[in-house]
Amino acid sequence: MNKLKLLLLLILVYQWGHAQNNVVDANPTSKLFTIDFDKGQETLAIGERAVLFKNAIIDLVYNTPVVRQLQNMYPGPKIAVIKQIDPRILNGFQVALKRTTFNGASTIAWFYYDIKKNSLFVFDQESAKWSKVILSTEILPALNNCQTYCNFNIKQDQIPDGSLKSLTDLASNDN
Repeated sequence: MNKLKLLLLLILVYQWGHAQNNVVDANPTSKLFTIDFDKGQETLAIGERAVLFKNAIIDLVYNTPVVRQLQNMYPGPKIAVIKQIDPRILNGFQVALKRTTFNGASTIAWFYYDIKKNSLFVFDQESAKWSKVILSTEILPALNNCQTYCNFNIKQDQIPDGSLKSLTDLASNDN
């Protein structure tokens, strides 16, 4: 009888622990890489807060007019590869939007999310410049979610002091 009680207790503890993980990765094929400041290298981010940010930034990027246009030009599945830029250099995340084909994946657009300005930029390949993405009011909740979750990988002593480089020099439409 004691073994049965122990088994029921273990099942209950497992179910309770499993129920606590309520963050769903809405984009499991897309990846988020962050800087591991202890090791000094880029690593795959898989924690709950990282998944919340990944979902938010992908939602933001996928709902821009730029990506809607690209969806018509490049139908089929898309993946996003998000990389944190060292916050001591430029505080933000680079997003490479890739289309997948039978031959592999090819990059079709680059985005940059600026944490300090809470703004999204797209790289215009023709002019070789970054342009600020004008967001409609429907996309603003995704932008606000990015702002809410973006600092998941920055420790208090690593928060920039304002002496960072700015993407403004590269942006052609920085309103």
